[in-house]
Amino acid sequence: MQQVHSFLMKVIPLTGAKQVTKRTICNRLLQAGLPSRKAQTLPFLRPEMHMKRVAFAKQFASWTAKDWKKVYHVLFLFQIWAMMKRRLAETKSPTADFETLKAIWTEEVSKHGMALAGSVPERCAAVLAASGGPTRY
Repeated sequence: MQQVHSFLMKVIPLTGAKQVTKRTICNRLLQAGLPSRKAQTLPFLRPEMHMKRVAFAKQFASWTAKDWKKVYHVLFLFQIWAMMKRRLAETKSPTADFETLKAIWTEEVSKHGMALAGSVPERCAAVLAASGGPTRY
């Protein structure tokens, strides 16, 4: 947002218009459907978190995607649940019966579960390469 504001503050005087505040620019962009956002920051990882991440990655470094697929339903429960919640929100239905929930769950697991499980060896390698620090995952 600061870059947009700086740019507009240089351009606006060239048009003969008065100076405007950053807040005015933000409001006009918001009205045009362009909300401002701050860049997401990575969570801070304490040294003990680095050590735990490295220990986990070393312990399971030899596991293949096939090994992870045997246990993916437990490990990726929260990710699959989040995907399911998004699907339910898209239906715009205030309630869903058990059969609908079961069908959506089964579909999300079959669609994304194996891909999530298959990515774990790469995730472990990335953690080891980053010495337990933040990764793109």
